Amino acid sequence: MRRFSILKRNGLGDTTKRILSSCFDYLFDLKYGIDTFSWVDLDDLKIDGNKKKRAKMYQPTCTLPLRKLLKELNIPPGKVFVDLGCGKGIVLLVASEFCFKEARGIELSPVLCDIAIKNCSVYKEKTKAGIDFVIFRSDAGDYGLNDDEDVFYLFNPFDEYVLKQALNNITASLQRRNREVLIIYRNPVHASIIEKNGNFTKLMDFSSWGWDFMVFSNFRPARTTG
Repeated sequence: MRRFSILKRNGLGDTTKRILSSCFDYLFDLKYGIDTFSWVDLDDLKIDGNKKKRAKMYQPTCTLPLRKLLKELNIPPGKVFVDLGCGKGIVLLVASEFCFKEARGIELSPVLCDIAIKNCSVYKEKTKAGIDFVIFRSDAGDYGLNDDEDVFYLFNPFDEYVLKQALNNITASLQRRNREVLIIYRNPVHASIIEKNGNFTKLMDFSSWGWDFMVFSNFRPARTTG
């Protein structure tokens, strides 16, 4: 916590913070012998047909701001975490630090699926993380949502069409089993799609280390009276 306070006092700009957080993630890969840091162009993901038009290149989530956000949210233990467009699985590894029962990754690219499976296996072996990692090769819009899934993460991995499908699938799951869910959206380019859906309310805007997130929930916070 002290190092964060020092950075804040020194008034480092967002660009500097992003560089520092990226260096941390590069060292994270070296420490555990995994591959999450390097970007992958869309043409190298081996996604065919119309699916490719709706996909994005692989770019990893920076772990420092995500950790800070998950601490802020203070999610109860035993929940199931889902990364829609999990890429190489870095977000799943971070989720393993926060008492989730299971971390599931949904990824369309067979290239990224293979890397994510290997990363999760290596990381779990080296850290003895008490969590189950599961990777599904699927389009996020086609993924057959399970009714035990509680926290959904996305780093702008696809276009508006797929996002609408994913939201419809979450809504259908809530109709089968009502529960509180969270949607954590990094680089929320299509946030208006979630807001217009009508089933989710924005809980917060969150910024850390130069990166921005929005958090939505189907449970509307209670109003306080003054």
